[in-house]
Amino acid sequence: MSENREITALVTEAARCRLSALRAMEDPARGDRLIEKLWKRPEKPVVERHRQRVLSKLRQSVTFALDTKSQQVIDGSWTSFPFSVVFKSDIPAPWGWIQLCERIAHPSWPELPYKVGALSWGVDLAPAVDGMPELAVIDVIAWSYTDELSDCGVLDREEARCAPRMVPVSVSMWELDRPLNDQLLVKQLPQGRHVAEADEPVIRFLATYWAILRQGLLAVEEKEPAGSVVKGYRRAARRAADLSPNVRAVRMRGAQRRTVRSDRAEPLEREFSWMVRPFWRNQWYPASGEHKPILIAAHTRGPADKPIRHGDRVFLPPKDLRPLTKGDL
Repeated sequence: MSENREITALVTEAARCRLSALRAMEDPARGDRLIEKLWKRPEKPVVERHRQRVLSKLRQSVTFALDTKSQQVIDGSWTSFPFSVVFKSDIPAPWGWIQLCERIAHPSWPELPYKVGALSWGVDLAPAVDGMPELAVIDVIAWSYTDELSDCGVLDREEARCAPRMVPVSVSMWELDRPLNDQLLVKQLPQGRHVAEADEPVIRFLATYWAILRQGLLAVEEKEPAGSVVKGYRRAARRAADLSPNVRAVRMRGAQRRTVRSDRAEPLEREFSWMVRPFWRNQWYPASGEHKPILIAAHTRGPADKPIRHGDRVFLPPKDLRPLTKGDL
């Protein structure tokens, strides 16, 4: 499959999944059943409030479709993301949907028998009241394919028949005080607010995507899905204004070679090239007066026409950026 056809297929799948979820949440009966399972709250007013909240975010979400290379970069770097703060300026949209090109184990519960195919998020700002500071409330919903949930017995046949293409399987929420500058603190928070340990991996995965997107490693291009999905969005748009079928295709930018220079800033003539593994750097931004993490992607240094150095030292492909454990030594 050519690259353009692959991107079109990914974009169409992302649009189809979000539209299916939107239709399910618009139906009070179907939407309430999904919310009851997700939040485990049987009270009708609570279920209805959550359904309307999820529905509103699905209508306004910006949809992103990751290609294979961009997802591989996130998969290999999110466990080592320097997770102390999340920056508001990193978040590309208040509401968003990320469609993964390959299903992944749930970041928080990898032992689950089903995998995650998409993540959606929403950011709500609560104004300051009675001396309490302004708050940012962020929630992340993980979505799994209905056929996979049916195959492993999580949904019975009747539930799977009525369910949308993807079903919400977990929600991670955290409430953050608004600090100075651009930071949303994640771990040590005042007034006892914190991220639950089980929620942290999902939020870390999403924060990694935001950080890599902000630094420009990923190229984003708006594309229209193919087939009847566009017609479905037009019908849905009659019920909700400004509902666009377009999806932002996310691809990894081409690798760049870096010129090695001497102490006098003169290019060095090397007889070999070598591979640099990916790593996180705490980059200083003078304009905002803050440090922000940036991912230095795997790249090759040295002359493009020279062979990769070999000999007593072995140069391996880019490694997983997870922290070393005792079993790795």
